[in-house]
Amino acid sequence: MNSFILILLYDFFLLYTFQYIQFLRESRIDELMPGLLNIINSSLRYDFEIDDLLESFKHKIERAVEYYKHNRALYITKFLYKMSIYYLVRNKNHVAIDIIYKIWNYLIFLMIHGHL
Repeated sequence: MNSFILILLYDFFLLYTFQYIQFLRESRIDELMPGLLNIINSSLRYDFEIDDLLESFKHKIERAVEYYKHNRALYITKFLYKMSIYYLVRNKNHVAIDIIYKIWNYLIFLMIHGHL
């Protein structure tokens, strides 16, 4: 493939990604986790960093975890698990361990309240 086509594909990818991220920023809270899970899976598969993106969504992620806590236990656990894998791959073990700790606490919460 020649370099011109690669540049066009890269520009298209950046434009699409930017639009998708804008969509997530403006979307309802129940659309955030599926979108971020897609981005995390892509990041793990194609090895690109999303640290800044995850940081920019930090507060929305916390609100979404609370939203999903009672209705979508498996989904939120899967999201947090994938996020911890992302940070482990990036050698940010302390962040990954914090997330694993959140998963553990979340599962204990669900057991106490009879959701598991």
